[in-house]
Amino acid sequence: MTVLILTRPNLDAVADMVITELSRRSVPLVRIDPGDFPERLAMSARLDPGRTSWRGIWHGGHRDLDLSSVRAVYYRRPGRFRLSPELSADAARWAEGEARAGVGGVLSSLRCTWVNHPWRNAIAGFAPYALAEAARCGLLVPRTLITSNPEEARSFVDALPGKTAAYKSIGTAPAGTRAGQRLALRTARVRADEITEAAALTAHT
Repeated sequence: MTVLILTRPNLDAVADMVITELSRRSVPLVRIDPGDFPERLAMSARLDPGRTSWRGIWHGGHRDLDLSSVRAVYYRRPGRFRLSPELSADAARWAEGEARAGVGGVLSSLRCTWVNHPWRNAIAGFAPYALAEAARCGLLVPRTLITSNPEEARSFVDALPGKTAAYKSIGTAPAGTRAGQRLALRTARVRADEITEAAALTAHT
């Protein structure tokens, strides 16, 4: 049984603590940064007739990974693929897409315990889904409106105690850049009279 830890090679103190504890318990583990592909990580995977899972050996900087031995994956903070600087912009985009589909596709197909599977992480990144799932689990969630209708937004806020609501981003995309730095929106209080017709330009929560 091998525990596969997917994270950057350094600056991940949490992964380091997990590795220390697993080592103390004599649990076989392999730490790989998918971002090392293709520079320091060579991958190969086969799916033969009659088999239901990929098999192959991946050669990394420290230890090799036998795909068939993986029984659990700790998905932490894998880096981005580091492609050859000799590639043109178009070739680099294509190569990154192929790397994501190849490396990511094989890894995500592993049938084992994941903490957490990247697809689950992606789904959890959608706030409406997360709120509905929390409610289904019995957690108390605040009264919430997601809308692009300015009038409905004003009515919603007017009906709340104190006639104010918390306005926050639904997603995680940056709100732009300033001096090369990515900008994020802060959660802010909003009154009905502050909601303009510009609310119709996208979705808001």
